[in-house]
Amino acid sequence: LDLPGRVGRVFELAVGGADEPLQLLRNKGWLIRNPLQLDSPGSYQRYLQQSKAEFTVAKEGYVIGSELLRPAAVVVGRVG
Repeated sequence: LDLPGRVGRVFELAVGGADEPLQLLRNKGWLIRNPLQLDSPGSYQRYLQQSKAEFTVAKEGYVIGSELLRPAAVVVGRVG
């Protein structure tokens, strides 16, 4: 959680949901983006192209290769 403050970089997460600790993340220095804004392959691609890096966390999902076999909570982030 403390990564932005430890490395002095801008980190942004596209994450949402009633159970997400959004205010805690903001307090720790994360920028939060509404994931519903990334509602098409094109908007997702532009989001990643504007970053210096990206990471994805699939929670509670089964992954084989690059295919997700069932719905999972996915967090996408980028480094600015």
